[in-house]
Amino acid sequence: MKKKIAVVTLILSLMLTFVAFASLEEGDWEQYTDINYESELLPSGVNSSYGSSNKGARGDYIAVATVGLGNEGNGKMAVISSTSSHTYCDRIRMKIYLDKYNESKDTWENIKTFTYDVKSSDVGGNLHLLNEEEIVTVQKGYYYRVRGVHTVYQNGKSENFSTYSKGVLAE
Repeated sequence: MKKKIAVVTLILSLMLTFVAFASLEEGDWEQYTDINYESELLPSGVNSSYGSSNKGARGDYIAVATVGLGNEGNGKMAVISSTSSHTYCDRIRMKIYLDKYNESKDTWENIKTFTYDVKSSDVGGNLHLLNEEEIVTVQKGYYYRVRGVHTVYQNGKSENFSTYSKGVLAE
């Protein structure tokens, strides 16, 4: 009887481990970024901000993860993101959030999300860097920032870093 309980317990634990891995693989991105993270609002005339994971020790797989926001003028913002690995890797994924500051509520609100996913086989086996840029039309007179979740996959394992820019005024 004790052996049956041990076997059932083992089978259930293996099933739960598989489910947890599948959930991570699907990108439960929200657990790696916080919309309530306080970002400094930069003064008028400061047209860009970058946030990087490169604050000391690097990760096992991720060398540097960066997001950036640039005021292009006329209600246009450049949303920039980059993830690099130490060596060639199996896959790089990024989820980038463009947030708008709601001054009356003193909160950030997500207005647009970009997801990028590149596998090594997509680029001939030489994947170690993913750079992306989007030009987005926004409302002038409001602050915007970007948040990023950067993931590198290697040999069945993954590593995630989060990045945040400061708030840039759309002028």
